[in-house]
Amino acid sequence: MSTKYDRAIELCGVIKRIPRTGWVRNHVNDPESVADHSMRTAFLAMTICPKEVNKDKAVQMALIHDLAESIVSDITPFDGVTLEDKFNRENKAWQHICDSLGNDEMHKIWLEMEERKTPEAKFVTELDKLEMLIQAEEYENLQEGLHLDQFYNNFDGFFTFDCTKEIYNAIQTRRAAKKNK
Repeated sequence: MSTKYDRAIELCGVIKRIPRTGWVRNHVNDPESVADHSMRTAFLAMTICPKEVNKDKAVQMALIHDLAESIVSDITPFDGVTLEDKFNRENKAWQHICDSLGNDEMHKIWLEMEERKTPEAKFVTELDKLEMLIQAEEYENLQEGLHLDQFYNNFDGFFTFDCTKEIYNAIQTRRAAKKNK
C-alpha cells in the first residue's frame, strides 16, 4: 500500500545520500550530506534564534531549505548554472514535491526564504552560510593539510544578527590565530 506522503519521504532519504558538492570538489574526506547540512542549520535556528524571529518558522525553513536538491542535486556557483536557472530548477522541483503531498506549504516557505524579505528568511539565509563556515572549520581541523580558504571569502558585512555575527567572528578569530602559529 502506498500513501500520498511516500514521494516526499523518499526525497528526504535521497538528500541523506547526496554529498555536498563543494566538499567533494575540495577533496574532503567523508563529506557531509545535504541532509547533514540541513539538520545542523535547523539546530542553529532552534538554539540561537533571536527574539525578533519566529523560531518555529525559522526551524521549518532551515529544515526544508535544500530538499529540492533531492531532485536537482547540489548546484554550486562553480557549476556554470545561472542563479535564475538554479531558482527555476528548484522551483519546479518544489512544485513536484508539493504536488505529491497535495499542499504547497513547504513551497511557500522555500519561496519566502528565496525572497529574503522576512526576518526568518534573512536569518536562515545567514544560518545556511554560517553552517557552511562551521563545517569548513571542522574539516580543516580534522583533515591535515586541508585548506578551505575560498569558503570564507566575501562574508564581511554579510551577517547582521548579533548571534550570527558572534559565531562568525569567533570562527575568524580562531582561523587567524591558527595562521599566526
